[in-house]
Amino acid sequence: MKTRLPFLFSLFIFSFSFAQEKLVFSYDAAGNQILRDRLCVGCVKTQESIVEKLEKEEDEGGSNLNDKNKFKFAAYPNPVTDILQAYWENTEHEYITHMSMFTIENKLLFSNQISPKQANQDINFAGYPPGLYILTYTYNTNRRESYKVLKN
Repeated sequence: MKTRLPFLFSLFIFSFSFAQEKLVFSYDAAGNQILRDRLCVGCVKTQESIVEKLEKEEDEGGSNLNDKNKFKFAAYPNPVTDILQAYWENTEHEYITHMSMFTIENKLLFSNQISPKQANQDINFAGYPPGLYILTYTYNTNRRESYKVLKN
């Protein structure tokens, strides 16, 4: 009985050492997480890396990201010192119509209507104190998203 117990214990541990899962994350150019996926470590079948999957699907014209994440928005430099340059890609069905900036205390600092053909906006941060700011943008479909901006 004493020899069976270590053998069963080692067999039990050995069975859990295979097929472990590892979390893999993908990020966009602004550093926002766009994809979280599980990668099976030690599985018998080979798996493509997440990056290879995304590149392959982009080449084929599709994407495994939902439609919400297909709309691209970026603002830099972040952290900003003087001028924040915001850029985005308009699509045929969705484009930004309004942009606002708030302090972390929800005080409105900047508000601007955006033309459907406009694809960039410069925002002057020179007069604002250092801190965290929230840039919100509204689409023509009334969907709103926000972007965090840090001022040094």
